Amino acid sequence: MVHMDAFTLSDLLEGRPQVIDNEKQKACYDTLDTLGIGYQRVEYNFFPSEPEHLRLIDQTLDVPGVKNLIFRTKNKSQFFFVILPRESRFDEKAFRSKFELPKITMAKGEDLKELLDTHAGAVSIMELVHDQNGVIRLFIEESVLEEKFFRFHPNENNSTLRISMEDFKHKLWDHLFIMSDFQLDVDSPYPRPTRDELQMMPRKLEYSQGRISQKHYGKYVAKMFDNLRKESDTEAQHDAIEKLARYMRSKSFEYNQEHPNNEVIIKDIKMMTNGDIQLNEDAINNLRNDYKQHLPARPQKGASRPAQKQNGKAGQKPQHNNSKGRANAQQRKKQ
Repeated sequence: MVHMDAFTLSDLLEGRPQVIDNEKQKACYDTLDTLGIGYQRVEYNFFPSEPEHLRLIDQTLDVPGVKNLIFRTKNKSQFFFVILPRESRFDEKAFRSKFELPKITMAKGEDLKELLDTHAGAVSIMELVHDQNGVIRLFIEESVLEEKFFRFHPNENNSTLRISMEDFKHKLWDHLFIMSDFQLDVDSPYPRPTRDELQMMPRKLEYSQGRISQKHYGKYVAKMFDNLRKESDTEAQHDAIEKLARYMRSKSFEYNQEHPNNEVIIKDIKMMTNGDIQLNEDAINNLRNDYKQHLPARPQKGASRPAQKQNGKAGQKPQHNNSKGRANAQQRKKQ
């Protein structure tokens, strides 16, 4: 590890870090691991701007630095990702003339965020995985491809990775065929890939082939009895057998919806242990069933709700005492 003023640079490290800062970095490492691309990395406490700090990174990685530039047309209909050596000057006029392009300008922060979910200073070729619509065209200066290694940020500028240039070129050619739907008719320096070779098949899920003799008890009951057969502590063995017997009784009830006969439990224990463990009926009768199922009580047939009596028979509307009102009405009539 190198310390220079406030800048700290690690040695060359192998593989992915134990702690990954965010999902973008995780996606970078996951992509490299999925494609089977080996890589090394250096880490630093901040991305340097001093030339001497940049040279330290170059020396540790054993590869010259590069610039990652993104340009766009005025109407944002075209975008261009340009990778060239750090010391080189980008000749916009020559670039436009060679590829017959209209006037271009540097992409702004909102463009980087919208297209690649990144920011200035962290732009990397690995960000192209976010270009789902394929609007960005990639240009790499030939001198960069002549190096032994290819370097880039893992979607953040707190470290730099390097991969074998040979490996990088191989994957690049493979993806050219993929993007052309395997219709590209060119001579490749690498074996031409096929759709079947590059199609990732799901990993076969291995299932247990062990046969479960008593499925309603589950496979672990038989395994526990196998271990109990080897138990030297008689008291501990007897206690565990009692608990397993209670458990078996409860599972049998869940499966058959009726309380099992104790003879069935005794017979099943004897069968699962090849007769090495035997439990008599008196012992199992004395076991307290901790797993007893409590079913809700059913209402009895013929039960009826008690009738409410209010000033008369059940079911009749309550009658109010209006004798005082009738007396007042008669008195008014006499008047």
